[in-house]
Amino acid sequence: MTPSSYLFNSLGEYIAYQIDQYIFDTNHNWVAWIPEGDQELYSKMGDYLATKVEDRIYSFTRREFKSHPGYPNFPGHFGAIDYSPSILPSNLPAFAEDVDPSSWT
Repeated sequence: MTPSSYLFNSLGEYIAYQIDQYIFDTNHNWVAWIPEGDQELYSKMGDYLATKVEDRIYSFTRREFKSHPGYPNFPGHFGAIDYSPSILPSNLPAFAEDVDPSSWT
């Protein structure tokens, strides 16, 4: 299966990919999910991890309070994704910092 988007940090480094509502790190571990209609990434237990801004992932220290998103279904196994794209660096938004999705597992 092909990812619906590749995700990067502010330096333009490829750090994760998205298939449907599921986020996987570059080692193909399921690390987060995005509730439908949202851009915030949550752990499997429903804790805020980061926010998807276009094709970047940032963790915001200030954000609007939202209720618990619930719990996701298991994503299944999509197979290996062997693509390592790159893009240009960008400035971090206000109150944002880069994240390391491999630390979420």
